[in-house]
Amino acid sequence: MMAASQRARRTHASKQNHPRRNKREAGTAATLRSRRVGALDHAVRVVHGVCCLAGSASLIDDLRAELRAEGVPAAIRRHDTATLFDWLIAALSYQGISDRVASGYMERHGRARWADIDAKFGHGTSCPKLQSYWHYHGCRYDKISRTCTEPDHIDHCPVPSHDLRNGRLNQTAYSLYFFVRDIADGDLVGWIDRQLREADSLHNADRPARLREALIGPLREVHGVSDKVLTMTLSCILLTAPRSYEIWREVGATMTWLGSAPTISMARRATGQVAALTLLPWWPSELTPGALIRPSRPFSRGLCSTPSGGTALSSASTCATATGSMIGSLATMSIARFATSVIV
Repeated sequence: MMAASQRARRTHASKQNHPRRNKREAGTAATLRSRRVGALDHAVRVVHGVCCLAGSASLIDDLRAELRAEGVPAAIRRHDTATLFDWLIAALSYQGISDRVASGYMERHGRARWADIDAKFGHGTSCPKLQSYWHYHGCRYDKISRTCTEPDHIDHCPVPSHDLRNGRLNQTAYSLYFFVRDIADGDLVGWIDRQLREADSLHNADRPARLREALIGPLREVHGVSDKVLTMTLSCILLTAPRSYEIWREVGATMTWLGSAPTISMARRATGQVAALTLLPWWPSELTPGALIRPSRPFSRGLCSTPSGGTALSSASTCATATGSMIGSLATMSIARFATSVIV
């Protein structure tokens, strides 16, 4: 019995160590590895080609020049909330419609500004919805029907006084105003600094996502804005911050750039595609590829409800979604490091 068992073990060992068998198995493994690498190389080339076609190599430099002309970097240095608010409201007005229509309407009818809204509250208001950020939930102002949830006060309400493109934008302007006034204590730059500093003091695996969520999380409660729109709009401000705001630029570089950007001229250069992406082998290891590409929150198709009682578009375009998924998959498998072409 023992002799038979020993013979069986020797036979099995000789088969395992047979040169022809080992060579065949090694060849098969090499072929499989070659096929996998070839397929992934092809995917990398496709994605990289899309990025090169979709975005200008000078996209970020152009964006910084544009926001410099708008006074945004200087406003960050001065903690000038009014200038930042005005730029944000203008940028948010581009969602859901073509750039030409949105910009043309604002040129003819103006836009909501911090100083105008603040002055209107100086005269007092009778509407119970306009007492604070928390009271403003469920305003439901509609421009066409000129209705809201407090119709007895609408004749003296400041919300309809701004001739914006639709009532949702009026609600967004006042919701953001209340957020900055009541949550950020009137200092948007100081609030961003505090949020990022507190999030950076915690220690867990996904630092980039944690820093993004520190800003996107509270702001997603503002009426009429989706995570996608907030991410792209905030990234513009963060990326154009002065050099001394290192963490701002770092977080801006990790934010997702998918879909139609709501910024004024950047949108025309990057609509519907992933913009300003490149292969950067020297990208810092703590900014993992998956964290760079993955959105801070999954996008659902159609409309999503907001705590302020309205709805906000939240679906990315099919092309952008497919491209983003491919980039995220490649990045997660550590095949290539994708990053925005902006480094502090």
